[in-house]
Amino acid sequence: MNEADIDLLSLTAKLYYQDNLDQNAIANIIGVSRSTVSRLLARARDIGIVTISINHYAPRNLEVEEALCKYLGLQRAIVVRTFAEGNILNIRRTVGYIAAQAISEIIPNDSVVGTAGGRTIYDLVRYMQPRKTPSSAMVVQLMGNIGPRVGQIDAIEIAHTLAAKLGGVFYTMSAPVFAHDIQTRDLFLASPQVQELLRLFDRLQVALVGIGVLENSAFVERQILSPENAHELRLKGVVGEICGRFFDIDGSEVDTPYRDQVVGVSLERLIATKEVIAVTNGADRAEAICAAVRGGIVKGLVIDETGANAILEALGQKSLRTELH
Repeated sequence: MNEADIDLLSLTAKLYYQDNLDQNAIANIIGVSRSTVSRLLARARDIGIVTISINHYAPRNLEVEEALCKYLGLQRAIVVRTFAEGNILNIRRTVGYIAAQAISEIIPNDSVVGTAGGRTIYDLVRYMQPRKTPSSAMVVQLMGNIGPRVGQIDAIEIAHTLAAKLGGVFYTMSAPVFAHDIQTRDLFLASPQVQELLRLFDRLQVALVGIGVLENSAFVERQILSPENAHELRLKGVVGEICGRFFDIDGSEVDTPYRDQVVGVSLERLIATKEVIAVTNGADRAEAICAAVRGGIVKGLVIDETGANAILEALGQKSLRTELH
């Protein structure tokens, strides 16, 4: 690029960013089309003539992250600052977008990565940037499908998307999350396809999981469990669910009929996995998250600021709020 080209880019940037002229006015001054002005501005940013910084804003609450690691015993925490009046969809998207790069960076190129289904996991994975060069990562579906109608938040879709973002290989589990009975479950587990996934589970390095609660359960929403089933589980002491595994306040799997019907990763396997990161949002998950960490299932957490503060309050610690208004 010669000196004249650099001068043109610099003049265009000055007129736009310093003099606040619109692109039509700039086009008239320098004698080019409006679309050319837009390309010149983009080029000025690309080569560093224009740099943009945003002062006084940090998308993550580092103080709360530190508190969660200290008081909850997490290896890592990502707490995303949220707007006080944000609706649940916007909160999930914000959490997913802000956390996507940080989570992508902890996934090695040659790793075995597992993912469950979930609304917030979906937003996190879809906002990940594709790797510039293909990796040898193997992405496995940690649980069977919730129902016959597969949606974008199901594990099969999320795992497929994650594999594409990593440039790796996708391994699917063609089975329901709950088999009809133990005999049917054993048939699924004995199939060569599922056996291959079970062997990959033994090599898991990173797992992304959701934290389900009976009061807001995808299983009830999709009519896999009835409200009566959920009530019975609550009476048995269930406080949360991960990959179809229902656990109690200590993070131990509860002895329910569903325990012998799950086609998916075991809690014991997740406990033995170094990086198990719960990706969720909302204050209603606080008790379940604490239980999952207490049981050694979850070691990392991605959550919104409101949910994080609910956890600290449940632990008897002071809330550390910096919500944006």
